[in-house]
Amino acid sequence: MHSAYLLTTKAELAKSLNPNASPIGETFVQRNHLHKTLNLLSSLFLTLTLLGVQTSVIQPAQAAVVTRPLVLAPEGPMATIYPACGSIQTCINNAVAGDTIDITAGTYTDSFTLNKAVSLVGQGAGATFVALSGQRVLTITDASMTQTTQISNLVFSGGNITTEVGGGIRIIDGAPLLSNVTVTGNIGSDGGGIYSAVGLHAAGLTLRNNQAIGFIGAGEGGGANVRGRVVITGMQVISNAATGNGAGLYLENGHNSIIQASRFDKNKTPGEGGGLYLNVSDNVLLLGDRFFDNSGAVSGGGAYFESSKVNMDNNIFAFNYGTVVTQGVELGLGAGPFSSIVNGRHNTFSNARSSATSMRAIELGADIADTVYLTNTIFDKYNVAIKVLTNTSDVKLNGVLWSSITQLWAGANVTHTNAITGLAAFADFNNRDFRISSSNSSNLNMIDQGVPSGLLFDFEEYARPHGYGFDLGADEINRKPVATYDSIINTTVNALVVVSPSGAGVFDPDGDTITYTWSQLTGIPVAISDPYSTTFTFTAPPTITTASTDPQFQIVITDTSAGGETITKRVRVKVLLSDTPITGVVASNDSPKFVTETVTLSATVAAGTNVTYRWDFGDNSPPTTPVAGMSSQVTHTYPTTGTFTAIFTATNPISTLSASTVVTITAAAPQQPAERKIYLPMARK
Repeated sequence: MHSAYLLTTKAELAKSLNPNASPIGETFVQRNHLHKTLNLLSSLFLTLTLLGVQTSVIQPAQAAVVTRPLVLAPEGPMATIYPACGSIQTCINNAVAGDTIDITAGTYTDSFTLNKAVSLVGQGAGATFVALSGQRVLTITDASMTQTTQISNLVFSGGNITTEVGGGIRIIDGAPLLSNVTVTGNIGSDGGGIYSAVGLHAAGLTLRNNQAIGFIGAGEGGGANVRGRVVITGMQVISNAATGNGAGLYLENGHNSIIQASRFDKNKTPGEGGGLYLNVSDNVLLLGDRFFDNSGAVSGGGAYFESSKVNMDNNIFAFNYGTVVTQGVELGLGAGPFSSIVNGRHNTFSNARSSATSMRAIELGADIADTVYLTNTIFDKYNVAIKVLTNTSDVKLNGVLWSSITQLWAGANVTHTNAITGLAAFADFNNRDFRISSSNSSNLNMIDQGVPSGLLFDFEEYARPHGYGFDLGADEINRKPVATYDSIINTTVNALVVVSPSGAGVFDPDGDTITYTWSQLTGIPVAISDPYSTTFTFTAPPTITTASTDPQFQIVITDTSAGGETITKRVRVKVLLSDTPITGVVASNDSPKFVTETVTLSATVAAGTNVTYRWDFGDNSPPTTPVAGMSSQVTHTYPTTGTFTAIFTATNPISTLSASTVVTITAAAPQQPAERKIYLPMARK
């Protein structure tokens, strides 16, 4: 029996495994799984033959490795396993458009070209390509490639071509989607990590520790150098370097580009735009991006816009600087030949370095007239917030917080309305957390202080406005609910216990809808009347409780709005002895008395259990030690004359009751002289 019969048998087996499958309509996962199953069956036939077991299929002689798996529908997309098919270039060469090459975990030393619409899917950090010595890792050349072709879960590193562009990846043509790709430790003349002449589509892209090393004035885009439109979300651009502009990302002719929810951190260049450099790019949207600790020339540590039109919403610029940390500009505009225009809503600029004596948030250059319109902006800790170097530029601010600003602006044509001068309250700016603090009283300078902006989300994509108005800056705070409960409640056995709010009660400071859920954590189990309300009742256990058996409850209070927070409060109930309240306390005494006389004080309790009592004599003498009983009679000598109020106090675990009696002490009675008797002799008759 020859190999063709084996192929027929595989087809028949496939049909028996899934008789309803359509050769053309089946999914990629089904085909891939089926292919593996058939290979296992073929191996089983070979094993049985070697053992002498008669089978109806004879394994053919060993043939060359087939890099494209055998499939029932060869015209459909397939999966190839690398490295089983040889080199990655061999896998690509033997694939057809629409195929996927699954790259198993491992480190591969390769330099290769993707010249057809074949997806490369790896295992994240475990699937790493290291370039061959003196070469780049990946070159992409197929113009027909769209975003349906994915390069995902891979690491590209070690590219080193100082005389060519794109040390890690060069895209000459085509538009694949880079998804969860890391490009690290690559060097090129431009675009140390990535160079693309046709734009870039990416989600979850990381550009780290790449370098663009070019001649003087060149070496642009340490992380990436892109010519054309980019659509990027969730990108991390970290610790890249360039000898020219744009250490993190250099973007030219990037009309209609979107860069969203991305971070530019610790990128450095002696040129402009430590984090980002835009050149001749119109209608660019920066949405929810963060620029931290980047450095460039004096005019653009965080970002620099040249001849570009940019919309900026919900961005944060902080700790960016120039050639030294005490000077520089977070965002710079200028360099021509065309004017730059910036429209921004809800942006935060903060440079919290105590030594930042020459830091500016925004600087408009002297070489051309630029325009900046900003709504609901925070400027925090600058020597000069805005510096305008030409009289023809124009800056308009509507809704602004000036926080620790030495000079609001320098230069002409800066106007502002709806401005507040006060402190900003960030959650933890030292750790780059520029959300509005929920506990600092200075947050009142930021919450609900903005003007209507039309922006529906903040930088965390939570709804805006939230509460009673628009907040200033990139964050729209959702404050925590407030709840106050007594932490300990005393009760008696079998009593009806009411657990309800105390103090400020329960409310949401933003007016959001909140929900409540009570649960019992520990202690003797009880039945909660309503676990979904702020108040509930239950019947106390029939026995006294201890620390280990006290019923303890927790309420979870949840803000139901998007991005809402949850708080918890706990209540402990102590069940004490079963007592009756004290009633009918009467006190009396037998005064008036002289100073030297002893006063007898008496008191009785009509009702109550487990009663103890004590006397306070009202003359600043120490009160008596508490004594158990329902009646009392004590004596006391008052040292001076006067009127004194003695108080008798009876107490038990559930009640306290007092009665008073007025004691009158007078001066001692005057001493009567001793009686003298005179004896006269009797007269004699």
